[in-house]
Amino acid sequence: MIMGFASASDPVAGDEAELVSLINSHRDASDACDGRQVAAVPSLAPDERLARLDAGAASNPMAATRATGYSPAKVQVIELRGPGDAHEAMEFLATRYCPVLLDEQFTDIGVARDGTRWQVVLARPLLDEGLGDWREAGRAILEQVNQARATARYCGSAHHDAAAPLQWSEPLAQAALAHGRDMAEHNFFSHVSPSGETLSHRVDQADYAWSRIGENIAAGAGSPEQAVEGWIDSPTHCTTLMNPDFSATGAAYAIDEQSDAVIYWVQVFGTPQ
Repeated sequence: MIMGFASASDPVAGDEAELVSLINSHRDASDACDGRQVAAVPSLAPDERLARLDAGAASNPMAATRATGYSPAKVQVIELRGPGDAHEAMEFLATRYCPVLLDEQFTDIGVARDGTRWQVVLARPLLDEGLGDWREAGRAILEQVNQARATARYCGSAHHDAAAPLQWSEPLAQAALAHGRDMAEHNFFSHVSPSGETLSHRVDQADYAWSRIGENIAAGAGSPEQAVEGWIDSPTHCTTLMNPDFSATGAAYAIDEQSDAVIYWVQVFGTPQ
């Protein structure tokens, strides 16, 4: 069932809005939390989709949140029974859920009330608001990767010297885009498609004459920065990223809200013949 959602002029809706305001005041004040002093964190933005979550969403919050059209990277559902107004609800929340309320990773909030039952949903969206189109994001990956290549680093236990910057390749970008769209549409995460297509097939299809190629893939990262950070933290992906034999690259993302990871990232590396 869906918890009651009242119009803006209804006192219940007023209580819901008041609880949001109280929670934001709590986040805005530097105060004690579980016996430790904590700094103020940014206010949460009300999102009506989060207020529409089914009652009982705590059992599977990610799926319940996605069903409203909101794709979360992180979500927490808090269910309360008993508080008669927003101040009572806030007192309970501050006592039992102080660290959750002050988690700076959350950016959005939704509150629903049905009598003395309350549901508070805190979330952060999966996709970065400034993501841009796939080519913009791909070039952002190029910039991030070139910054990483400019500095010697360890990939796991293997040391890699700094490497020359990569140049953008439109054919490699098209190969990356094709694989990203394939993974998103067919809901898989692999270098080999369900039909058996491999990296070499995709690069050949993009008319790139190559002597060496490589590929990094990621799923669920909401921004180019998150995708590249994940690759750097993975020894095998980091090794590909730092390979001095590569001179060109193309990168892209693809989205399918019905897929498990929602967003898929691909970076293809190459050295021309």
